Amino acid sequence: MYFDSDLISIILSLGASINLNNLTPEGLTQCLPGVGLKTAKEIVELRQSLPGERFSKLEQLESIKRVDWQEVFATGSVYVE
Repeated sequence: MYFDSDLISIILSLGASINLNNLTPEGLTQCLPGVGLKTAKEIVELRQSLPGERFSKLEQLESIKRVDWQEVFATGSVYVE
């Protein structure tokens, strides 16, 4: 299941966390500050290369270097499961 942009906006406005395994590249650009479409596509490609095509821990994202992942993780707005 992937979230559409309207649902992502609602979730973020409520201060809830979003599972990065459920986002399209467009959704990633909406919920990750400073992430453009090129980086979002790399995140999805990384996810698809993993067993089960899912992130199992946030630290797996750290191989994408253009994002300050520690800052993103500290917000508590994203998770994986």
